[in-house]
Amino acid sequence: MANPMYGQNKADSNIGWRRKSSVKAHGTLADNLTLDATEMVNSIAQTCDPAAARNITTPTAAQIVAAIAAKASDGKCETGDTFQFSFVNAGTAGADESCTMVAGSGVTLVGGVVIENYDATHDAFSSGSGLFAVQVDNATSGSEAVSIIRLA
Repeated sequence: MANPMYGQNKADSNIGWRRKSSVKAHGTLADNLTLDATEMVNSIAQTCDPAAARNITTPTAAQIVAAIAAKASDGKCETGDTFQFSFVNAGTAGADESCTMVAGSGVTLVGGVVIENYDATHDAFSSGSGLFAVQVDNATSGSEAVSIIRLA
């Protein structure tokens, strides 16, 4: 039975429920960044200092489906499987160092795609982070489709 918050109810709790998670720090970005699907599935958060406005490209839907399957004890990814990840923009407060998510092949981005750097000034509008849900819309080989939904 699918759990709408965390995807499939797998007995090993590997999909959705994170265990032994880490933060993937990309450091200061001299150029745009392409996220790695395995790091997305296995890291609670990804962080970078963009040094200037940068594009952050998601993995392809096929790569995300494969990474979920690799993490699952049964080696399967099913339509409806879901996980969450955070992206933290550690750019200099007040500078133009936004990160804009760009969809990889087969990925649909839903909601705000720009993660602004932290702004601590009065009435600041940016916390410097974004929380995303990644939902598998089609896990069929050759037709993979994934939605990455901005939650916060």
